[in-house]
Amino acid sequence: MQWGIHLPHLGRRVDAASIVEFAREAERLDCHSVWVSDHVCWPTLSNIESRYPYSENGDFLVSPDKDWLDPIGTLFYAAAVTRKVLLATSVLILPYRPPVITAKQLASLDVLSGGRVLLGVGVGWMAEEARILGMPWDRRGKRSDEQLEVFKTLFESQTPSFDGEFYSFPEVGFFPKPLQQPLPVWVGGSSPAAFERAARHAQGFH
Repeated sequence: MQWGIHLPHLGRRVDAASIVEFAREAERLDCHSVWVSDHVCWPTLSNIESRYPYSENGDFLVSPDKDWLDPIGTLFYAAAVTRKVLLATSVLILPYRPPVITAKQLASLDVLSGGRVLLGVGVGWMAEEARILGMPWDRRGKRSDEQLEVFKTLFESQTPSFDGEFYSFPEVGFFPKPLQQPLPVWVGGSSPAAFERAARHAQGFH
């Protein structure tokens, strides 16, 4: 059995020393991975109508006045103080970010960490947060599927181009490529669509 731990990158008392301590201790204990989760900016709890799928009553209980460090930025920091533990997202919410920028961040992290990225992805559940970020929420599952196709094209083709329903770009240069080929993807979720997404695009499910 392999173990992973969630880094303390959210809450009332987030600091660099805690990230370093947890990441190094995880590596000392020979943990498989360190994990981060993803939210950017969300309304006060009374203004969230979306149902949180992982509580019995559907309420999201993390107040927006809590610290929540950027997940990819946190993993860059953890990468600099470790050598072998995997750097994982649980989950990176695909509809919140443009795919080409996200791909560049992930490729850079994989290169600088020596090939240690484990990309956990999801489609999200909070429509209010997506609207705050100016990102479309309709058909987010299909958009997320296409984002994963964009990642694969950028990561694996020497002359990538893409012409999809939601995203398109002409032939471009995209370097560096991730050291891992393919970059490992795990899909998170609890719906039949999430299982189908994992079967089509991923190496794992969580």
